[in-house]
Amino acid sequence: MSLQLLCRNLREIIGTNQQIYQLATEKKDILIVGNIDALARVVQQEGELIKRMGKLEAERQQLVNHIIQQYDIRQNEVRLSDLLAQVPNSPDKEELSQLFVELSALLSEVHSLNELNQQLIENSLDFVNYSIELFTDTEDEQIYQKPIAQDTSSTNYQRRSIFDTKA
Repeated sequence: MSLQLLCRNLREIIGTNQQIYQLATEKKDILIVGNIDALARVVQQEGELIKRMGKLEAERQQLVNHIIQQYDIRQNEVRLSDLLAQVPNSPDKEELSQLFVELSALLSEVHSLNELNQQLIENSLDFVNYSIELFTDTEDEQIYQKPIAQDTSSTNYQRRSIFDTKA
């Protein structure tokens, strides 16, 4: 019975990770276009899914602890692959093994997509910082610089403006 509950839990985890993957794909497209409002919406949805994943992960850990006690497994840290090796053969074990393979592949895809999104965000930030520097950098490269006032008493140089006030 515990293996069945763990399989149900893993199916829910896979479903939630598929939703996270879909949002990550949507986020990638949004980052490319640069739609900030849509990005905020996606980030909020991701936050809700991450909270859900936290609850599912806590439930999974409880189920694994119960299975460890049920099958008298003596290990401090038990990964799912370790658990599969020690549980007797059954249809539930086969399903659990298939779910484990599916979850591993999905998590790898989500990880790759998140790395791509992180790179897109970093590129966008670099562009924004570069643009800000272009507008605010006035010390090194000025397009126009006010002429330095010279001591006009020593020379007969007089500067004229566009408007001659004596006229």
